[in-house]
Formats: sequence, C-alpha cells, structure tokens
Amino acid sequence: MKSFFTLLITVLSFFSISQNKSKNCIEVVTIESTYLNETREFWIGLPNSYDSTKSYPTLFVLDAEYWFDITYALTKELYQNQDKSPEMIVVGIPQIDRQHRKMDMTFTDSKNNAMNRIDSTLIWNTSETGGGLNLLSHIEKEIIPYVNSNYSTNGFNTMVGHSLGGYYCTYIIPIQTSFSAFLIYDASIWYNSGDALTHIEQKLPKDFKTNIYITSGLKFDGPDIMVRNHLNKIDSLNVLLQTYPNINLGSKSYQNEHHNSMYLYSVMDGLTYLFDGCEYGYISLEDPITLESYRTHYKKTSDRLGFEFTAPLNGILYVGYANHYQKKWQNAIDAFEACYSIVENDIYVNTVLAQCYQNLGNKKQSKYYNSIVKKLEKNTIEL
Repeated sequence: MKSFFTLLITVLSFFSISQNKSKNCIEVVTIESTYLNETREFWIGLPNSYDSTKSYPTLFVLDAEYWFDITYALTKELYQNQDKSPEMIVVGIPQIDRQHRKMDMTFTDSKNNAMNRIDSTLIWNTSETGGGLNLLSHIEKEIIPYVNSNYSTNGFNTMVGHSLGGYYCTYIIPIQTSFSAFLIYDASIWYNSGDALTHIEQKLPKDFKTNIYITSGLKFDGPDIMVRNHLNKIDSLNVLLQTYPNINLGSKSYQNEHHNSMYLYSVMDGLTYLFDGCEYGYISLEDPITLESYRTHYKKTSDRLGFEFTAPLNGILYVGYANHYQKKWQNAIDAFEACYSIVENDIYVNTVLAQCYQNLGNKKQSKYYNSIVKKLEKNTIEL
C-alpha cells in the first residue's frame, strides 16, 4: 500500500508540473500582482456539491504545482467517504520555478546550509531570497479577497506548507492576519540556522490563539548530520509552540515515510485533527439528540478552534426528524422551527409541525401550520 501511495504522489506531481495547472480545479485565475510585480496564477477547487447559500472553510496550498491535486482530492475523500472533515474550498498557490520559490518563501538569506555549516555555494544569497513579505501581501491582499468575493467562504482559512513551504507557514504565524490554522509538513526549519524559531520567540505573543499541526518523515535520505539537524529543528518548533497555552497543537512523525511520501499521510491526519468535531455525522431516527445538544457539539468545536462553527440547518432538520420519530413533540418543534427558513415550502415538514402542536394541545399553532399546508397543496395543484 505504501508503494502505491508513493507512486500516486509521484504521478500527480508530474501531472501538475507538466500541465502547469491542475486538471481538477474549477477555476484558474490569472492576475497582475501588484505586490510581486508580475503575472501570477492561482487555482480554486470547489466541493463537488458546492452551494452558494452555504459557507465553506478555505484551504490554501503552497507549492500547488506539486501538491494541489492530491490535497484537493483528499479533502473530498475525507468529507464524502470518511466523514472526517467538512466540505472545503481548496486554493492552490503555485510557483513559477525554483528561483521564484527561493525568493517568495524566504524572509532572509542563509549563510548556513541544511547541515548548519557555512554554505560555500551561496545558494541562499541575498539577491535570490527574502521576498516572503511580498508573497504574503499577494496572498492576503489579492488572492484571499478574490476568493471571498467570488465564492461563499466562512472566514476559517488554513494554510498548508511542505518543506520550504512549511518553513514559510511557520515564519508568517506572528505577522499574518488572515489564517486560523497552519498545517506544517516536514518543514525546513533548519533554514538560516532556525531563524523561524527566533522569529516566533520574538514576535509571537504568549496569549496568541491558533491551530497548528506539525509532521515529519523520519525515513530521510541524505547525510546523517543533515537529517539530524532537519529533524531536531522540527522538534524544537514543536517544543517551542508547546509553551503557548492557547495554541491548539498536534503533531505526528512517520517512521517509514520520507520527505515526499509523508505528505499524503500528513494531509489526512492534519485535516482529521484540525476538523475533529466540525461534522456531527449521520443522525439516525433513533439518536437521542436535541437541538441544544446538537448546537453544543458545534460550540465545543468552535471553542477549541477559536472560530465559530454554527450548526448547519440541514443537520438541524434531521434532529427534527429524529425527535418526531421518537414522539418527542416539543424537541421536534424546536428543531424544525430553528431551520424553518430552508423548509418553509415543504409540505411534509409543515404537516409534521401541525401534528406536533396538535399532540401538545396547542390548537392555534396546529391550525396555523395546517393552513400553510393547504396553501402549498393548492399551489402544487395549480402548477
């Protein structure tokens, strides 16, 4: 199975690179970026059942030329078949080439290499690095406003970054204003002798509240000194963030996965951890559930993530069905009336409401809903 996943990543990455865009994305947006001073693309993938009357969290994927396809596919799998996360909009932020990637995802130059030794090759010199703030402005002031203006988003933005993208995610935590969560995968925290760690220590308030999931792949190819430095810096990030009491922090290491193969597992585990509780799951007719307990479930998730996730109206509808089936008339009324805006023209729901009020002895309300049923039936016949 592992070799299949590795092959899958390789194939998807090759497709994205060779085609220069994702075959699955709903929209390819090309803009003249004021902050990067050049033409840039970004890609937008919507849920299969996208509905503009609902609102969705948004996942922003760095290095989209490698990782958009598989991330987008996994978000749909985790919602549709695994019931592990909500539906979400996925935005891919690709790089033009390696030179742009070096510039856009760094904030300083680095005189030391991945082994924390003086880099005589000067790969990370000042003329080719340090454009990270421009990329952040591009994301926050150009990409996010476009997505929010054209699609139904709820404001819960997550950034996912791998390798140098993971370093970028880490560095921007204290200086960004748009993200509620960060998924940091096998990050190059070693860059510039761990300057991202120093940056967090100096700039991140101790009461800062956010959500972070960190992963690493332990089956790493390369000189032992480089591997140790890479993994030790990731461990140091984990330890540092544990000193922030309001950060919802999760982490995992993959013993048998290397720098690239660990990404697939990281996406599955990271999104599962982040959105744990955001979906209540299937409500059967026998479930002992009330409107209050259903809303309490989402309140607990909201408190954990520091962002309000409201109970979906379609879920509240099924709370009503369950309580009606169990002959808990008042509970059924509470649920149906809480979601009435989406079922006001539903003959069955209005009939059920009339029955519930009748069973409680409230003839006035029962008569009211029966009158709505008659109007709806008349309109149906006329059509």
